[in-house]
Amino acid sequence: MNYVILFFLVIFVIEILGYIRIKKILGLNFKLINKIINLFNSENNDTKTEKVVFYKSKILFFLSLKIFVNLILIMVLIYVINLYFYGFINFLIGFKGFIATLIFALIYILFKKNINDKL
Repeated sequence: MNYVILFFLVIFVIEILGYIRIKKILGLNFKLINKIINLFNSENNDTKTEKVVFYKSKILFFLSLKIFVNLILIMVLIYVINLYFYGFINFLIGFKGFIATLIFALIYILFKKNINDKL
């Protein structure tokens, strides 16, 4: 029964991460971090630079908050599943659960890509 639940959980998590465009958000986070570091390393430390750093830091904070909230929601979902199916978290963090998660994710991503290519 754990494998069936894990399969649907993997599909749900992949779809949620795709919906929030996690790759795009992570890319923006890294770009903003690099820009902020470059601004700190620059020679001119005037008021305009401080405003730019504050603005970029604010954007970085909200992007990071979006990632954090989604990860918390996924963890809460796993916890709720564990309440109904005792031992699910132990299965999930075990070797079999880890391998099954990777296999299910790979199969689903390849299947989804294959279906989207045909459309």
